[in-house]
Amino acid sequence: MTMTRQYGQVFFRLPEELAGMIITGIRLNVAEGSSQAGLSPKLLSEADFNTDQRNGDVGVAYGSNTLNVTSDDLGKTARYVGIMTTSEATPITMTFDSITINAKSAERVIDAKKDIMAGFNGNFENTGYWNDGEWRDETKEDSLIAYCSYSEKDPAPKKTLGSKYMRASSVSANTVSPNTVSPNGLEGEAVVPTVQMNYKTGITADKAYEFTYYARIADAAKVSTPKVSMSVLVHDSDYKNQESAQITYDESYELTDAWQKVSGTMVIAENANELPESQIRFEGSAGITFDIDNLQIAEMRIPKVDMTIPDLHEEVQKTGNGVEYMGVALPVSSLDNENTMKLVEKHFNSVTCENEMKPESILGSGEPGVSTLEELESKLNFESADKVARHFAEYNKNNPSEPIKMRGHVFVWHSQTPTWWFREDFKSDGAYVSKEEMNKRIDWYIEKVGKHFDTEFPGLIYAWDVVNEQASDAGGIRMGTDWAAIYGGSTEYILQAFKSADQYLAKDTILFYNDYNDCDPVKAATICRFLKEIREVLTEGRKLGAGMQGHHDMLTPTYETIETATRKYAEIADVVHITEL
Repeated sequence: MTMTRQYGQVFFRLPEELAGMIITGIRLNVAEGSSQAGLSPKLLSEADFNTDQRNGDVGVAYGSNTLNVTSDDLGKTARYVGIMTTSEATPITMTFDSITINAKSAERVIDAKKDIMAGFNGNFENTGYWNDGEWRDETKEDSLIAYCSYSEKDPAPKKTLGSKYMRASSVSANTVSPNTVSPNGLEGEAVVPTVQMNYKTGITADKAYEFTYYARIADAAKVSTPKVSMSVLVHDSDYKNQESAQITYDESYELTDAWQKVSGTMVIAENANELPESQIRFEGSAGITFDIDNLQIAEMRIPKVDMTIPDLHEEVQKTGNGVEYMGVALPVSSLDNENTMKLVEKHFNSVTCENEMKPESILGSGEPGVSTLEELESKLNFESADKVARHFAEYNKNNPSEPIKMRGHVFVWHSQTPTWWFREDFKSDGAYVSKEEMNKRIDWYIEKVGKHFDTEFPGLIYAWDVVNEQASDAGGIRMGTDWAAIYGGSTEYILQAFKSADQYLAKDTILFYNDYNDCDPVKAATICRFLKEIREVLTEGRKLGAGMQGHHDMLTPTYETIETATRKYAEIADVVHITEL
């Protein structure tokens, strides 16, 4: 195919047999010898394909032939694969051998042979185990727990679920309150409906489990947002020692009067492995009646982090090639994944936030509703970035001999920066501000953000990507952006950003210019020109860094090409990092 313009796009509809699957990745398999300048795969939902979002930044991997889909929400709704080039050197002809689509089942399915609950009445086909067997037939009206049967009018959500299900009512027969009436006409006081079991199920600590069950609300209209939650507790015989499972649902859900399959995973802390008994409990909102069926729980085979092998960053440092840091990017959500954090803390000594320090995360994507920088300061949102920084600041306090530092990413970028930031009165439809005003905004933003992290977490951030991806693949400055709308082909905003960073950031912070397609000779020449201009505006002693994003595959670029580009940057910059290998 031939792209005739920068940001030219071609879309293909995904095969219908992938409907209902979750797309996890795309790989554009470029033919040997074909150009792939600025190649960027995209993934779009039906809704986004039919709107301006087809030109947006969501679901795109710039300058790479591979897109890894980290959001199940996008993966579930994806219907189109797009191929785009960011290169200005058009027309460009690309040849592809194939497109690889990776997908997984959208529904969690548990192997019946591995189902722990199969021996504990998880399908509720009899009255054993749950609530110590103190159930009543649904024709009885003197119990909170009912043993109910499916019927022609009320069939099971799946034929394999059997003939029975469990119902938990929130009405007590021991009290009288005419204001609350249960579905079967029983009057009483509204309480929290629960059902539970306590047995040695084999659920233990230091393991991960997956679960599924079906649920519905029998009287959803009584409560504005009816909820039913599952909890799992391991404990000793007298409950003096106990530990709750950390449960993560596969997706958020709202229960109605229709059966819905609920699924997720759970883990229990390692220090609870001597607690032999399990309590599994379902609890609903006060005032409702809920139904549960077919609870399945199975152990998940998740690879453990091997803590006995050498640490990656230490092994690389031993090579004597001058590599000081081995880094990894992670989202704030990774902090809640114990296995992931073990991996990070063992093998890496540098961390970069995936999105949390980008302008859109701190400024917000929506218009702020203010018109001055003084008013905007109160709108800056550091919550997610601070959570990541606080974690590693605390880690370093407890591990002073093996600290994990952070790279700040990013101050100036054309992507993931709200358009209102460039316009009068911070309005998305306002006129672009002057160069002078934008210089003030750059200076203000870098001062506020940079000083925030240096003050709150001193010594943690050792480097900042001050400016990101402003060189064109065709040579010269990137055009067609909000920055270019104000500055044209001038590097003034790039130099302003580095001057401000030099002024406000800690003096030992390395200031980076970062870009992709960094081995292409034409683009590399532009990057080298940027670095030389930046060097001229920095104060003596300030370290300048060149960030090479990489995005290499097994075939391109060649080792010689990488080495040539790296040496060119090293002649100008004090430090070279491969930032997004």
